[in-house]
Amino acid sequence: MAEASLDNMRRLRRPAAKASSGHRIPANWEAEVCVQGVGHSCTVVDISGAGARLRDLPKINRTSSRVWLLVPHAQPIEAEVAWRDKSQAGLSFVREQGWVLQLIADRFNPAAWLGTRGVLLPHDSRNS
Repeated sequence: MAEASLDNMRRLRRPAAKASSGHRIPANWEAEVCVQGVGHSCTVVDISGAGARLRDLPKINRTSSRVWLLVPHAQPIEAEVAWRDKSQAGLSFVREQGWVLQLIADRFNPAAWLGTRGVLLPHDSRNS
């Protein structure tokens, strides 16, 4: 069998990391994606430490180099467009988002829900 060249290999959507980084949680957050300095409103359908699925986005090229995802209570997240269909797009984060992993852990921790009336919000990483 011939050896495959590296440029013929499919790039993984998720970085090789802990299995929990790929675990997605439902979000339904209003957000904004900045592409080449222009902001576009969207909704984060679900999110993991490695990426997010968005809907209600205007047409964005899959080949767009870098985009920034802006969600309430978190710093801007640098990402790449991993996939796109008619109504949704997937982002792959450049760096794993630890605050999302904490959200996932808190989702199953009843003590984390106290005082939030059952609504989990992103941790405000600007105050950390």
